[in-house]
Amino acid sequence: PLDPDSVRAALATIRFPGRFELVSAGPPPVVIDGAHNPQAASVLADAIREAFPRAKPTLLLGILADKDAAGIATALSPVASAIAVTASSSTRARAAAELADVVHSVTGRQTEVFPDVPTAVRSLAARAPMGLVVAGSITTAAEARRALRA
Repeated sequence: PLDPDSVRAALATIRFPGRFELVSAGPPPVVIDGAHNPQAASVLADAIREAFPRAKPTLLLGILADKDAAGIATALSPVASAIAVTASSSTRARAAAELADVVHSVTGRQTEVFPDVPTAVRSLAARAPMGLVVAGSITTAAEARRALRA
C-alpha cells in the first residue's frame, strides 16, 4: 500500500511544463498552457478565472490544423480581455489568418494576427497589462517558453 504522506510529498515536487506554467511573473505575468482540445481549454478557462480574479488577461492562440479550434476558442473567449492568434513552426499548424477567421466566427471578436509565436509573445507581453496566456498546442507553448527565456 502507498503511504499517503509519501504520495503527497512526491506529487508536490512534480512539474508539468506547458500546463498552466508561469514562465514570467511579470509584469505582466505570462502563463503558457498546451490546451489543445475543448476539454483542456475548459479546464484552462477555470484556472484563468481563479488566477486572474480581478481582470482578464490577453489570450494568444496557436492551434494545429487537425484540432477543434472553434471549441477551444469558445471555451477560452469568456476569460480573455483580447484574443490574438499566431501559427507555430509545426507543419501541422493552422495558418494564423485562418485561425483568426475561426475565432471571429465563433466569438464575434476581432483578433490581432501574428506571423509567428516569438513575435507574438514579445509584442503582447510588452503590452498586456493584465497578463498574457498562451495556449492551443504544446508546440505553441514550447515556442513561447523559448521566446521568453531567450
